[in-house]
Amino acid sequence: LHSLQQCGWQCGVQQGAIPLTYMLQRDETWKGLPLQHVHAPCDFTEKGVTRAAARSGQLLRTSPQALAALIISATLMVTPLAELGTNLFAPIVSLRHSQALAREKNMEVLELVFGIIAGQHYGLDMDSFGDAFGEVEQQLLPRAIGSDELVHEAVQRLVSTLDAYSAYASPMQLRQMDRGTLPYGLQLMNAAEGRATTLKHDVARELDVGEMKARPHDFVVRGVMADSEAEGAGVREGDLVTLLTPEGTDRSLTSVASDVSVAREHAAMYARAEPLRLLVHRAAAPMQLELWPREHSPAVRAEVLRSKGLLGRARLTGYVRITMFSEETSAMLREKLQALESLGCDSYVLDIRNNPGGMVSEAMHQATFFLRSPSSVIAYTVDSMGMSTAHSSASVLSHRANEHRANEQVNLASHAPLTHKPVVILIDRGTASSAELFAAALHDNDRATVVGERSFGKGQIQRVYALPNGGALKLTIGEYLRPNHERVQSGFGIEPDLHCIAPPSPGKVDACMQQASRLSAKKAFNMKLRHVNHRRS
Repeated sequence: LHSLQQCGWQCGVQQGAIPLTYMLQRDETWKGLPLQHVHAPCDFTEKGVTRAAARSGQLLRTSPQALAALIISATLMVTPLAELGTNLFAPIVSLRHSQALAREKNMEVLELVFGIIAGQHYGLDMDSFGDAFGEVEQQLLPRAIGSDELVHEAVQRLVSTLDAYSAYASPMQLRQMDRGTLPYGLQLMNAAEGRATTLKHDVARELDVGEMKARPHDFVVRGVMADSEAEGAGVREGDLVTLLTPEGTDRSLTSVASDVSVAREHAAMYARAEPLRLLVHRAAAPMQLELWPREHSPAVRAEVLRSKGLLGRARLTGYVRITMFSEETSAMLREKLQALESLGCDSYVLDIRNNPGGMVSEAMHQATFFLRSPSSVIAYTVDSMGMSTAHSSASVLSHRANEHRANEQVNLASHAPLTHKPVVILIDRGTASSAELFAAALHDNDRATVVGERSFGKGQIQRVYALPNGGALKLTIGEYLRPNHERVQSGFGIEPDLHCIAPPSPGKVDACMQQASRLSAKKAFNMKLRHVNHRRS
């Protein structure tokens, strides 16, 4: 072997012969070996292979060193072949491995979704859910294990058997969502869906304009973003709309698009600063609108409404628009209220029209800014096990302090509200979920008067669960009750104390704002009068 290494031996297939002769002539240990057996050309024909085999056998019989040469030659030939086979089968092995991981992940997703729904869903009918799971198990489960698309379909079919607010979003759908903003301030739903059409007909009956027949390619406005271009143009929750081309023709006649594709298209148009054209169907006359992109307003904005009071004294009303309930808006509302208090406002108008809700915990926290007593109940919550919990102002603040001990300015000793001034709350049909909780908390504790129109009606509480496949499950996990123990029923909502219908218009004082401002000023005057009489007595 040492001699082979010294001679740099290699198979001379390209030259047509194995150059062993020179090596054997140099090494004394090979002198007994006939040279005619090892220096012949490498003939790979049938006869050449036969002769080579015969010579190899003779080499094995004549010298043990030849055996070593044969083993080395075989090793040099087998190793490349083994590497070639490994390279050929590597993609197949990798594919099988990735498929096994995908099946394992999909099984984990399905088992997790089933477990979350069975254990956390509020008001779950196990018989109906079990039947739905049985159908999915028979029709989709065997094929869904190896397909991400079929897993998404299986989960969506399971969730569709639950309530109207539980939903599943695949990873792709999550990426397509524009969190926090809606293009042009609109959220559209295909009118072919039964719930959307029912919503429109309910609204039509309430406004006494008659039912409007929706075509399959029309859309229902499911949401209008507060302080958006759509809100300023007069588009309202429940409106039936038709999308138009730049030429003014019915765009949906050429292709019926899904909600997701329409939202994605509108986001692209918004990014290009192109207008959105639509036809709003009203009983009196259709209204054609052109919505242009613009910067979104802050989540909380405030201003002072000035008017003349009795004896010519200036009357200051603090107007606050809250578009969403979140941790950000809690901090912003605190800041705005403190600023308005320093300006000497006599009363407040809180505008939560077209507020879709947000975080229930933040709505409760913001209610403590106005409630005078720490024992005031903000709401009752009922979980999936039927357990009812009372949330008072004190308990909400205590829980808040434990979670944000270093950041929150919470006075646990006094639970003092940020203001004791009179409050009027503006609501409309777009006021939903935790926004309704906020309004009910102040109203039922005799802290605010509610003006506007009947709210949306959504008392269910949802929670979002992140899934291993990158998707998300939004599940109804409970319900909240008003401080007076009444439910916020779907389609009924909160009934205002004084009715007023006037779509908000950013930058303008609409009729409902004027009415609320006059009412809050009157309440402020009566409060001062009672205070004076109390001091005299």
